[in-house]
Amino acid sequence: MNEFENITVYKNQYVKVQSVKITVPLIFGDEEEEVKFTTNNRELIHLFINRHPIFNNSDYNQCVNKLVEIIIRDIHLSDKQKCMFESWNAFGISLLMGDWVACSKGEEDNYKYTQTEKLFEYLNGKTDMTAKNYWEISAEITKKTPLLKPYLTSIT
Repeated sequence: MNEFENITVYKNQYVKVQSVKITVPLIFGDEEEEVKFTTNNRELIHLFINRHPIFNNSDYNQCVNKLVEIIIRDIHLSDKQKCMFESWNAFGISLLMGDWVACSKGEEDNYKYTQTEKLFEYLNGKTDMTAKNYWEISAEITKKTPLLKPYLTSIT
């Protein structure tokens, strides 16, 4: 099975992304009312790195709904933030670079090889390979995740 990517080029160097900063604007709120948190969730890191090719080669509403689902399941989101989900402006969600470290030589070489393969596929007309790969990995993980697990674990 493939894995979610966590390596990219940032500030002109090969880096391993360790966390991303998530901001979810509220429909009726201002910046002080936004839902904000930082996470090391590998799927959200993958989406941070590959959001453009995934969203451009998939149904946009499906992508936004999936993004909301992943955020709701994130352990770094508080119960209070989860309760506000109906007020989220899901189309305005931003993912920004959080913590990162420089890659090892082996990780860098592997990343370059993978990107060369992706570029070859892209230049040969397979522009949706990143999106297809993401949906396959996500489906595999969803199969292993209990669907009826409650998002809110207690009422306080």
